[in-house]
Amino acid sequence: MKCDFNQIESVQRGIILVASEEKYSELTSEVDWKKLLWGTLITALPWGISISLLASSVTATSLAAIGITNKKSLRDFLKKGEIPIHHLSPSEAANRFGFDHGHPQNGTAYVLHATNPDYYLLPAIANERLAQEKVAAFFKLVSSLGAKKMELISAEVLEKNIKGKADVPLPEAAAQIGIDASFSAKGDVNRKVYAEFTQPSNLPSIPDDLKGWLNVDPVFKSLSTTRLEGTLIKTKASLTIESSVDFGAAAQTAIKSFKVDVGGKYHKVSKSVWSFDIEFWENKETSTTTA
Repeated sequence: MKCDFNQIESVQRGIILVASEEKYSELTSEVDWKKLLWGTLITALPWGISISLLASSVTATSLAAIGITNKKSLRDFLKKGEIPIHHLSPSEAANRFGFDHGHPQNGTAYVLHATNPDYYLLPAIANERLAQEKVAAFFKLVSSLGAKKMELISAEVLEKNIKGKADVPLPEAAAQIGIDASFSAKGDVNRKVYAEFTQPSNLPSIPDDLKGWLNVDPVFKSLSTTRLEGTLIKTKASLTIESSVDFGAAAQTAIKSFKVDVGGKYHKVSKSVWSFDIEFWENKETSTTTA
């Protein structure tokens, strides 16, 4: 669907299609054989006749019965029609929004970044990419809040298979999202010091590029508020990682029906929880005042 991107909010453009007019016409002009098959079946064939005989039963009378009277109306009838995703040209997309290197590409769909309303990712890799970015953002936030030491104490994959076992092994989940951990022979995470930090010269703060994560994850917000508004020295925080991109039914249908490019095979992220003990430095300003 063509639209004026100046008139819609970011929530209305969670997924977009980048396509030139020529490409869009190519995608929407593909024959939708289901229309012809079902239309002819309903109007021309008695019940019980095999669909394999359908092609020989397409007559001028049966086509007219479903509104087709000439070659143009037949061509229009067979088209798949409008793609139910807002689309814009490659040049407009590049001017308006941010994309990974080498993008946007003509005929490709993109999904909006979880915390950046002006950046788009390929749907196939979006969940894995956002999971990795969330892990990195969490560690950066902890550091910016004046952490002294982070210790990984436990982890669990929450999604289970029919036998009640983890959907994916914990080491595999860790590798996918970029968490550096060691594991026992049974595959459980070993408690370990994950990171240690020197005493910061500045007071605790939240970097601008992390503020978006505070709006989408309550753990980020709670940890930040508690540290900035109090004298938090030790705490425990659990980082939950899972797939965060959810395509609507219309978008899923469009991607499959119109052969829209999504960047390859879809990467799913199994839901997992990683718990840390965090120790913070005492703020210099507080320690000086106390002394």
